[in-house]
Amino acid sequence: MHDDSVVPPHSVFTHWIDSRHVDAAAVRDEGDMFPGEDKGESLERGHMVNPDSGLDEMYEESWVSGIKLDEEGVEDSSGYVLKYEHGDNKGLVVRIGDLVQGVLRENGDIGLFRWELGHGETKTIIAEVGRHEAFPQNVKRGPNASDKFETPNGWTWVCVESW
Repeated sequence: MHDDSVVPPHSVFTHWIDSRHVDAAAVRDEGDMFPGEDKGESLERGHMVNPDSGLDEMYEESWVSGIKLDEEGVEDSSGYVLKYEHGDNKGLVVRIGDLVQGVLRENGDIGLFRWELGHGETKTIIAEVGRHEAFPQNVKRGPNASDKFETPNGWTWVCVESW
């Protein structure tokens, strides 16, 4: 149950890449996080410019962890961040546990994906839109920061963070 006497964590999220805004750096998403009823659930209440109306509007988003437990009941929250940047073209891939998702902006076109990885790195496609083939396909767990991954189209993605 929500306790109004507790000040919730406040976050400001700025965008390096955005699927709906060419000028991603101008996007400012600001909100407060409230714990949900169940473990791994939270409610974000905040405001940002609505891309459809162009007005700064309030929003609510429900978040669920989605991180599975391993055989010993421990969350696998290991992951990495990969970046691609060449001129105005940008891409970002984030993996946390078994969930991997990415966004790509290339010459005004957008590519998005979300995959769930299983045993032996098998991949279940949850969603793929646009230029999803331009993303690195076979990145194993635990790449090192600065590791590079080539895609069939000749792009080089760089691991900028790994944990």
